[in-house]
Amino acid sequence: MEKIKKILIISMTCGEGHNSVSRALKESFENEGYEAKIIQLYGYNEKKVAFENWQYLFACKYLKGI
Repeated sequence: MEKIKKILIISMTCGEGHNSVSRALKESFENEGYEAKIIQLYGYNEKKVAFENWQYLFACKYLKGI
């Protein structure tokens, strides 16, 4: 009997770091012969994520001393 080779990756959209790690894990598992799927824990809103990323980068650039 062959083992089931399915992996579920649960990610959270609160910046691109989580998504990047999820995609890298998925690719790695698929290269090993697993079937991998990523789901978002919370809903994904592209405009909201882009704005949050902009806020983060703005804070890193202009609010360093805080």
